[in-house]
Amino acid sequence: MFGGINDALDIYIYALEGQCLESERQFDSSKNVFVESAALVKEEGVLTRDYMPAGAYVISIKTEGPDNWDRKYVYVKFE
Repeated sequence: MFGGINDALDIYIYALEGQCLESERQFDSSKNVFVESAALVKEEGVLTRDYMPAGAYVISIKTEGPDNWDRKYVYVKFE
């Protein structure tokens, strides 16, 4: 279990072999950072495909929850 999961996970994908991951930029308001009572807006890259090109990746998964936070790194290889 990831530290008592809340709604959202922060997931980052790192291509280790030069794969091209097509993505588009989207904006999202922060759920825990505020400036003068307004949510901070962050820019995110969202994958546009529902599959990953062949190769090795490291996937970083981070969550925050009532039982603290957790971060995991997973190595995967698609052929």
